[in-house]
Amino acid sequence: MIKHFHGYHIAGLPFLLIDDLYENPRTEPLLVLGPPGIEERLWQMCAAFSYPGGDEHPYKVRIEELSTERERIAAGFRLRAYPAHHQPETHPHMVNLSHNGKAVFYTGDTGWHEALPECVGESDLFISECTLYESNFDYHMSHIELDRNRERFRCRRTVLTHLGSDVLLHLNKVRFDVAEDGLLIRV
Repeated sequence: MIKHFHGYHIAGLPFLLIDDLYENPRTEPLLVLGPPGIEERLWQMCAAFSYPGGDEHPYKVRIEELSTERERIAAGFRLRAYPAHHQPETHPHMVNLSHNGKAVFYTGDTGWHEALPECVGESDLFISECTLYESNFDYHMSHIELDRNRERFRCRRTVLTHLGSDVLLHLNKVRFDVAEDGLLIRV
């Protein structure tokens, strides 16, 4: 699932496709979900890297756009996309995934916006980007902003990810759980 079109969020997708083609051959279909325009962007990147396009894979690559207008089912999960507060030209969104009565809400890149606590709702797990510790940048979350608004959230647990250097310098002051490589969370 691609949350928006900044390079470090989407540029690895052609490499995944090439890995599935040669290194770890795949036969099962692959579903790629992303913002409006995802299909065109993906095949443009593949062409730019001289990688095979959609019809050249031995497995089906299905590409679908996420809509903030409606829920959908994907891979057995109920999925709902919400607008994120990030550079609008990147078509950003947040997502809520639910299955068997459990829900995980993930912000992707977003700055604080008043609708966020309501979007997160009563999720079992809220995964929030936290690029900044205290500085205010409109399109990324800060720890101070999240902490200031913590009583507005009804979720069971919050875990921070996408930590910037400013947050890493202040880890001893962070008042939320922090994700790290290899972390396994049971919901």
